[in-house]
Amino acid sequence: MNIVSITGKLVRNAILNGSGEKRAMKFTVAAPCGFNPKTKKEIVGFTPCVLFNPKDELQTVMTSDGQGKLVALNGNIMTSSYNNKEGKKVWATEVRVDPRGFRLLSDGAVNSSEVVSENISSQLSP
Repeated sequence: MNIVSITGKLVRNAILNGSGEKRAMKFTVAAPCGFNPKTKKEIVGFTPCVLFNPKDELQTVMTSDGQGKLVALNGNIMTSSYNNKEGKKVWATEVRVDPRGFRLLSDGAVNSSEVVSENISSQLSP
C-alpha cells in the first residue's frame, strides 16, 4: 500500500494553481528524518506536496500565512512528467495529500503523530 504520513512545518506559503474545481495547492513540508551522529545535528527532509481542490478557508491560510505552520498530513507518493520549454522530459515526485488527512496544528501540539495515525486508520478501515 502507498501511504505517506508527514508531520512538519511549511517551508513557505503555498502556491495555488488553477481555479474553480481544478485547483491545486502546492507546498513543501520540512520534517525531521534522522540524526547525523558525526555532526550531532538533526537531518531535515523537504517534501513537495500537492492538495487538490482545498477548502476555501484552508486555501486562504496556506497561501497568505502558511509559512512556518505545523501540519500533519497523509497521502500517497505520485510521480508525473511533462516536457519543458526545451522539449526535455522532466519528472516530478510529490505527495498527493488526502484532503481528509490534512490538519493544521498549533505550534504547541503535544503529539501530532496521533492525528496522522487516526487518519491512516480511518483510510484502512472498510
